[in-house]
Amino acid sequence: MTGDELSAALHKLNWSVGDLARRLGTNSHTPNRWLRGRIPVPGVVATWLQQCIDAPGNAPEIPDGWVKHQR
Repeated sequence: MTGDELSAALHKLNWSVGDLARRLGTNSHTPNRWLRGRIPVPGVVATWLQQCIDAPGNAPEIPDGWVKHQR
């Protein structure tokens, strides 16, 4: 998932960067780095975001394999 794809996913979910960071239990620096392409979006986060888009009521609270406060 590229930064542009992440931005599009957040738009579809009507989430801000802060919303994403809060749900993942991290600070906003991490998703901002993803958006800018400084570090890649982890695959588990990309998959989880797609699950949230496809079935918002059935997506897991946080992605499998993601440890809160991971940076």
